[in-house]
Amino acid sequence: MSSAADSGAGDGERLLTVAEVADHLRVTDEAVRRYLRRGELRGIPLGGPAGWRVRPSELERFLAERERRGGDARH
Repeated sequence: MSSAADSGAGDGERLLTVAEVADHLRVTDEAVRRYLRRGELRGIPLGGPAGWRVRPSELERFLAERERRGGDARH
């Protein structure tokens, strides 16, 4: 049986950790957490040391929005 983090809560999409998102964006983990706290990037808060999880489709939406605005995801 797979966990919700592995399966994307049943929708077939594997959820990403903050570290995985940060690596993809080439930013720090704290920058990703800042995007999440501000609501710029939508995630699932798991609380405690587990932190956040982000759907790959949400990461794509975040990047597309940044590209449309001409913004750099590193700010």
